[in-house]
Amino acid sequence: LKNTSFNDDYILFIDNGFDHPDRVINDNKINNLERDNYYKNLFNFLDKLKKIFNVELLYCKHPKANYPYNKFFKLIEGEFHFPKESTLNLIQKSKLVIFSETTLINPIILFKKKIILLESKYLGNYLNSKVESIKKEIDLFSISLENFEIKDKDKLNQQISDKLYLYDNFIYKNIFLKENISSFEQINKLLNLE
Repeated sequence: LKNTSFNDDYILFIDNGFDHPDRVINDNKINNLERDNYYKNLFNFLDKLKKIFNVELLYCKHPKANYPYNKFFKLIEGEFHFPKESTLNLIQKSKLVIFSETTLINPIILFKKKIILLESKYLGNYLNSKVESIKKEIDLFSISLENFEIKDKDKLNQQISDKLYLYDNFIYKNIFLKENISSFEQINKLLNLE
């Protein structure tokens, strides 16, 4: 596991965990071939992004997920940093956040971070329904792990940035509930910045 220090110019991957307990309970039986294919595709995608953007990639494991002892996850562990710092703090300092499904979507959007929403047929019905639910709420830039093609950093960066304008509407509709309290106060309270 890489745990060396890093600067504030990094990509953050927030992993929900292929074998997250909610998926294990609510989905079809997970097989090893699907798990291997998912982590192989994930490694290839994250490694490509790291090289294109020429920055470190930090991998945040989900605390409740079980992680495999397969060769593809070992590649991930060998190539990327696994920070001990809180994911919320890491979001604030990141240049780009990648996830398939996370309860941290609100702070990611509040911090106006560039986002890549990951899709994969190997995530199963349960997690894919969560991804689809996110896509119905906000049209984030998304990429499928099975057929991604990234050649041009500037074009990719522009495609991701083009979605930032959607954040304000999402914040208004989904996060701020109290009309008599300023949005600034609500954001501070939500992010515990007071």
